Amino acid sequence: MSSNRAERDKMVSMRATSAEWNLIDRAAAAAGKSRTTFVLEAAKRQAEDSLKDRTAFTFAAKDWHGLAAVLDAPVSKAERAKVARLLAETPAWERK
Repeated sequence: MSSNRAERDKMVSMRATSAEWNLIDRAAAAAGKSRTTFVLEAAKRQAEDSLKDRTAFTFAAKDWHGLAAVLDAPVSKAERAKVARLLAETPAWERK
């Protein structure tokens, strides 16, 4: 028994249509993974993405005021020029 299997002591049961099941099987096969591994990895990724946006930051009042001051400060011409250059660039995913 592999160490991975020994550590997994919970089961997930779900219902799916034949089309959903076949899609998952095709994708898992294309990725070279078992259905279980494929579905578990996809579920973990989605769970992490869902929780990322719910991260809370706590600050002491003096630190919060310092951060707020930096965020509220006017943007310099040099900073505006940097942002303008970045926005004018072709995004990496559109480059050939």
